Amino acid sequence: MQMQIQILGTGSASDPGLPNSSVVANCNGLRIMIDCGYSVAREAIGAFRDPDTVDALVFTHHHPDHCYGFVPTMIAWSDAGRRKPLVIAASPWGRQQLCELQRLGLGSGWKPGFEYVWHNLPEPLTLGDTRLTFAPTDHTVPNFAIRIEHGSAVFAYSGDGRQTRESRALFQGADLLMHECYSLEPLPDEAGHCSLDVCAEMAATLSLGQLLLYHIREDQRTAVTAASAAIPGVSVADTGVVVEITPHGVRADPAPIELGQA
Repeated sequence: MQMQIQILGTGSASDPGLPNSSVVANCNGLRIMIDCGYSVAREAIGAFRDPDTVDALVFTHHHPDHCYGFVPTMIAWSDAGRRKPLVIAASPWGRQQLCELQRLGLGSGWKPGFEYVWHNLPEPLTLGDTRLTFAPTDHTVPNFAIRIEHGSAVFAYSGDGRQTRESRALFQGADLLMHECYSLEPLPDEAGHCSLDVCAEMAATLSLGQLLLYHIREDQRTAVTAASAAIPGVSVADTGVVVEITPHGVRADPAPIELGQA
């Protein structure tokens, strides 16, 4: 295994049936969680029975469905005995927001039983043999897409937003790209989201190994799923699936694993 992606959630902001979009990249034991929204906290807490499992938590942006699970997850890991420092990568404004959420929820005197090690986006981040780089997308608040490189394996994750010149360069040549696809066709009342036609163009031109779509609006999911099935190298991501990036390509395992035991 070069890299393993555990998909904790794939839902859009108000999806009633799917947890908020979030994944964990396992780079030979170094685990990086991307986003922690309000409805994915339960999945995160349940998956990480060992509270020291996750090494870093990276936020693409700071809408509620991407960050409001931060405080309950920190409480759970602290209560479970975590003592290992946690790297938290966020924009400077995002860091202020996370600290304020913690203060509002728990008071100014509460501290977890472990240290936060803050990293300011979009500065590149190196964790052992793993390198993370970032690029802005076109969203309603600042959002930074992520590229994770470990050995020869490359995973990219869009967060929310339409493509930019910088994000296209970031995605180029990724073995696996997960990109939000809010709707089948562009929706004039939904600024800052991507549609299937744009995702299909990226799959055709960016030398990707595989493109998985997520953060699909509930009433668009059936249409996006059906249409994407006809596009080579493109499919809809499933919550709970483990995807492995190996020297031989990308392989999905439908049976979730206990991350703390992997």
